[in-house]
Parts: sequence; structure tokens; C-alpha cells
Amino acid sequence: MPNPNPSKKTRFTTERDEALTDNMSIRMPPSVMNKLKKKDNWREFVRITLAKALEEEQEQQDFKSA
Repeated sequence: MPNPNPSKKTRFTTERDEALTDNMSIRMPPSVMNKLKKKDNWREFVRITLAKALEEEQEQQDFKSA
């Protein structure tokens, strides 16, 4: 949502190429969630893992179509 008062600074900033504005909710077994939560910064781990999987899938599709 855009800042209703653009002259007022927001408290959130990012150095990412793209801001983390979308949400995703998935269901998983408790055993998987427990393993994830044991990781330091588990949310970032999930973001990176999903991005890598999507990149690999795209590379495979590009290879097949070449």
C-alpha cells in the first residue's frame, strides 16, 4: 500500500532489488516446519530455496526448448 503521506519517512527500508511485499501461506507437516524453524533466519532460507528451484526449472525448460 502506498504511503498516504509521502513527505513522512517510513520506518522500513530495503537493500533488496525487489521489496518483499507479497505474502504466501502453505500447509506442511509439523515435522518439516520444526526443521525449518531450527534454522537461523529460516524465512530467508525458504525465499532463497524457492527462488533457486524456480531458476533451475526455468533453465531446464530453456534447455529443452533449445
